[in-house]
Amino acid sequence: MIKEGEERLREDAGPQKGVFCKNTGVVLLHPFLPRFFQSIGLTGEKEKVFQNNKKRSGAVHWLHYMATGETRASEEELTFQKFLCGLRITEPLPPVSIDDKKHLAMADDMLRAVIEHWKALKNTSPDGLREGFLQRSGRLTQKQNGYLLQPENKTQDILLGQLPWGLSVVRLPWMEHTLWVEW
Repeated sequence: MIKEGEERLREDAGPQKGVFCKNTGVVLLHPFLPRFFQSIGLTGEKEKVFQNNKKRSGAVHWLHYMATGETRASEEELTFQKFLCGLRITEPLPPVSIDDKKHLAMADDMLRAVIEHWKALKNTSPDGLREGFLQRSGRLTQKQNGYLLQPENKTQDILLGQLPWGLSVVRLPWMEHTLWVEW
């Protein structure tokens, strides 16, 4: 399934020009995503991969919520989230409801945990994290050894130097290829 999604990115984006995407800053959340998706039942406990396409689509919408605080999204806002979850970036998603109050609270708690671990953010709110970092446009390009994400730069990016986890190489359990990040 992932292989198919990545093959489709090659078709959709081409190897050189790439695709411009919204909310690419969600890549910052990568160490927290497997546990979050498992805790809300989207991935298995041991395998930590999506159990089916409906759950994979749900994960796309959860990533959008984490980036924006909004429970609804247009297709154009979901391009990077689709890629990160292994779906074709041009494939329309079925409607998915992410209005479970318990899961919404868990997503917000996860953002608070990110802030707590990233000491440089101090008293930043989840919305501050969203606006400052997660809602960042960027370019996604296929490379020989995986994919390259280049989020746009902003002044507050100086705080990325104090990020307590790696960001230059991302490989989530459900990803077949490596994502290289140049931020």
